[in-house]
Amino acid sequence: MKLFLVVLLIAVHTVSTNDAIVRKGERFTPNSIMRHLFEMLRNVIRKGDSDKNIQPTDPYKFPYAEFYFRETFLRLQANISHGIINGLGDFEVLKSDFIKEAVAVDLDITFPFLNFEAEHYEMEGSLFHDAFPLSGMGLLQFTIHNLNFCSKVYLKQSEDEKAILIDRFENPYFSIEQITSRTQFDDNFDDIFNAMIEDLLADYLTRFSGYLASSYGSYLIGILNKYFMHFESWRIITVIL
Repeated sequence: MKLFLVVLLIAVHTVSTNDAIVRKGERFTPNSIMRHLFEMLRNVIRKGDSDKNIQPTDPYKFPYAEFYFRETFLRLQANISHGIINGLGDFEVLKSDFIKEAVAVDLDITFPFLNFEAEHYEMEGSLFHDAFPLSGMGLLQFTIHNLNFCSKVYLKQSEDEKAILIDRFENPYFSIEQITSRTQFDDNFDDIFNAMIEDLLADYLTRFSGYLASSYGSYLIGILNKYFMHFESWRIITVIL
């Protein structure tokens, strides 16, 4: 789930507003403006934005990261070095319907694949009250297939009246079709542990996704809004309010 939150954060925080979307005399429907915004997001993820000092984030590379996650069915602590994520710019927006009365977006977005690799990791954890240990170290490599996220996303105006911020998620939900893993654990039971991950993890993350998304929604929104504050994007919304 932490990886999911990180992936979602990377994908969203790079959004950039472009004045070309609102041209004098040109009229857009609310949903077409939403589509334009997501196409701009895709462009920034792939190419960056030199004016706002945003580097391309597909692939997204980071030198070091720490993760800690503890829930009823999963306990995990990991340190990851020299990581790279591919596939962030290949998202598909299945629905982005703007709801004028609520100032919200009915969002349905899918990442066909997200490939995650790291030169070295160290991990300690378990599934289902220590029934399945998840400890290991070495090369980390796995792919998330068809990560889908749905939610009604309420928007609000920043205090300086310039930026679009996220107010809250309503009924957030995500699903994962499959996770394939080629991770190094202890060089003895790698095939067994990778098979366990592929057979169990995607299903259980999906099963508890509503709870997980709701539990970590406020945390995610707080991080996202720190980035959205940098963009003077509220004027785009005023066109359709």
